[in-house]
Amino acid sequence: MKKAFVSLWVALRILEGRQGQMILLDDRQCYEKLINETVLAGARKYKACNIIGLSIRTLQCWQAEGRNSGK
Repeated sequence: MKKAFVSLWVALRILEGRQGQMILLDDRQCYEKLINETVLAGARKYKACNIIGLSIRTLQCWQAEGRNSGK
């Protein structure tokens, strides 16, 4: 579980100061993977998103886009 949280802190440093900017697809997929690992380790999804400064709504939109594009 600790490893997943460390990964989120690394993502936080990457995202820091980027509020309101577009996030590239590769970065989105990386953040989704990190959040999913953290959730599997026992964290709440909204808390994992909050740690890296990402709204839960943004994550939900990304996941909806992925389902709609046939991934």
